[in-house]
This record gives sequence, structure tokens and C-alpha cells, in this order.
Amino acid sequence: MTLIRSSSSKKEKADEDIPDAPAAAARFMRNSQHPLIDDTDDLPPAYSAIDPHTSAEGISSSEVAALATGDLKLVEKKPNELLATKTISLKHPLYIHTNNVSSSSLIVEHDTNPDNHGVVVVRAEVKAQMPDIKDRCSITMSLNDQGEYDIFVSFKWTLLNAFSTKCDFVVRVPTAFNITHPGIRAELSNDHVGMGCLDNVTFGFVDILTSKANVSLMAVSGKRICIRTSDGTIEATCVKTEGELDLSTSNAQITLSGLRCTNISARTSNAKVVFQDITGHNVSVKTTNAKVKCDGANVEDLHITTSNALIETDNINVDFLRLNTSNARIEGVWTIKSLLDVTTSNSKIEGTILLNNPQERASILLNTSNSKIAATLPASVFCGTFDVKTSNSRAEVEWASDSLSEEQLLQYVVNSKAYKRGTLGARKELRHELAAKSSNAPIEIRFVDECDLH
Repeated sequence: MTLIRSSSSKKEKADEDIPDAPAAAARFMRNSQHPLIDDTDDLPPAYSAIDPHTSAEGISSSEVAALATGDLKLVEKKPNELLATKTISLKHPLYIHTNNVSSSSLIVEHDTNPDNHGVVVVRAEVKAQMPDIKDRCSITMSLNDQGEYDIFVSFKWTLLNAFSTKCDFVVRVPTAFNITHPGIRAELSNDHVGMGCLDNVTFGFVDILTSKANVSLMAVSGKRICIRTSDGTIEATCVKTEGELDLSTSNAQITLSGLRCTNISARTSNAKVVFQDITGHNVSVKTTNAKVKCDGANVEDLHITTSNALIETDNINVDFLRLNTSNARIEGVWTIKSLLDVTTSNSKIEGTILLNNPQERASILLNTSNSKIAATLPASVFCGTFDVKTSNSRAEVEWASDSLSEEQLLQYVVNSKAYKRGTLGARKELRHELAAKSSNAPIEIRFVDECDLH
């Protein structure tokens, strides 16, 4: 099986037969050099080391020579199994994708071969139920017009192989310290994605688009990481990004731990989100009909949203904290600087509220309906206004501090059964605001000594 170049006539015919890419994949395809073509005779030749569509402009003569001599290693393990291997320079980003493959997986891991320095080894293992796989499968690994190393596996579609083809990609990177790789982009389906123990590598970007597949990231660093799947779990542990970590799935759980990222967005539906030990600037967590649990977050802005399920938080230290659900309780210990906004309906709000910088202005907003609000705050540091209102029940603002009762002045402007409004502290120093609202249930606001908060 030899490495050949396609003729210009075949290239022109392939260009004429290119269909429009599906809209859902347009953002990730970005002018793919390997369109979806049913007739494999018009595809670039199988097992080619050079993309016949790629222009040589901007590529040095030495690099072209390296491409031409860097053969794609191909082994036919069985009549229905192929293994392709390619060694690629670290300076090229990777684009991994398939056509007419029923399931495809990706593993990115360390290379155990100490002789591989400054290169990435890419393997594509292809299996099918039908024999004569070499006549049905096209494998190309070549530079495209975007400067990516395009790794493409395609099957000629038949009724026999529609649901019986599989491709497993493995990318191995060196174990040397402080490696920089420009990035990995992959479009896969129906199988797992794993990147693990790569703390010596910084990726420029990681873009993974898959479906019905679990994704696992462990000790991965990059400038930007974007993961899109569906009906599959996402697990990210000890992940660092200079920019955004964007995670999205559906009907499956997201688990986050030990993240150090500038911005984090985690979205799913009908499944819970669990995260702990998160550090960053802006963090957004969203699901539906499922619980969100957080233990440990030190961020500037944290926004958690769900529906019909509880939000449970502990060890939260943020500047701005927003918690929103419906028909379920919200509870936790919250340390905030500027804003705490807690909203639910038909269920209870219960929490301990601490101020990490009492000299700064802060707003505390608690809202529910048909259920109780119970909040405890430190009497020694809160100095501001309170507005506590319910209906068909009682509103209570309780001074529960013995040692500081003479220093803090609790004064009421309105002091009725269902409505309490007033101030706590010297008027010239008022800088905090607390507003709590419910209906058909009591509200209890207690100011206590700090020793009673723990």
C-alpha cells in the first residue's frame, strides 16, 4: 500500500460534489478539508501523508520535505482492523474527525517512549464488522489550510456498516517539562473522551464535540477548554485555564473538583451538578430538575441555577453570589463581599451569612413563597438596614447577642407582626442592606455573636 497524490481531475470532481456541512457542525468544522462524500473513489487517497487540497504557500521547503518523508505507518491487523500511526511536530494543532463511523473515542495521554522528544504520536485504530476494511476505509493525516494537522477517518457508507464501524484515536504527548501544544479539536460520537495526567503540557485550546459519550479531564491545562457532549457525564479534576472552561451536556451529571480557571460555565439538564474547591473569577452553573451541591468556592462571581431541586452550598467565599431554584429549598453557609441574592418558591431558605469585608457596601436579598426564611448573621459586623416582610405569618428580627447589645443599636421604623423594617448600628455608618420576603410562612432573622455562628 503506497502513498500517492490524487490527480488534479479528481480534486476538481471532489470539489464539485461537496455538499453543505450540517448547520449544527458548522462552528466546529471551519472549512474542513475532507467533505462528506459517499464515493470513496473521489476522496483523497487512503493512507495519504499529504493533503492534496493543501496549498504549500507559507510552508518552508524543509517542512514540505519533512511531510513527504514522514510516512503514515499502516498495519492491517485483521481483515476488519486497521491501525494507522503518525508522528507529528508539537507545533501543529490537531483536528480529529470522522465520517460514516458509528462510534469514535479519543484518549490523550503521556507517551511512555522516552525517545519521542518534541513530537506527538497519533494513532487511529479502526474496526468494522465487514471484511476488506482497507477497500472501504480512508485514513488521512495531513496539514490543512488552517495550519492544523487534519486526522480524518472515513468509511464508504453501505447498509452493512451503518452501525458497525468504530474508530479509537490515541494522542500521546512527551513527558518533558513545560511543553506547549497549540491545541486539539475533535468531532466524535458515541464513545468516551479522556485526557489525563497532562500537567506538564499547556494546550492553546481544547475543543471537543461529541454525543452520547462520557468526557473526563484530569490534570489538564490550557488557555481555553470547550467540551460539548450529550447524554454523557462530564468530569473535570485539577483543570487549569487562563481563559474559559466551557462544559455542556444533557441528561447526565457534571462533577468538578480542584479547578483553577478564570471563567467557568457548566450546563446540563435533568441531572445534578457537584463541585468543590473551585477558584476563579466568574462561575456559572446551570441545570434543571436536579440538585446542585457545592463545597468550597473562592470566586468573584458565582451564579447557580436549577429548578424543582435543592441547592446545597458550604464554604462559599465570593464577592457576588446568586442562587436560584424553584419548588425546592436552598441552604448553606455563605461568605460574601458585595451581593447575596437567594431566590426560590414554595420552599425554605436557610443559611448563615458572613461578610468577608464589613467595611464595604453589601446587599442581602432573600425571596421565597409559601415557606420559611431563616437567616443568621454576625451582630458584630452588620451595620445597615433591614426590610423583612411576609403575609399570614410573623416576621421576626431577633437580637441574640449578649455581649454586643449596647454597641449595636436595633431600631424599628415599622414593627408589626408581619413586617419589620429598621436599622442596626449607628446611622452614619449604615452600609449593609438586608431584604427578606415570603408569604404564608414566618421569617426569622437572627443577629448573634460570631462564636455562635460555628
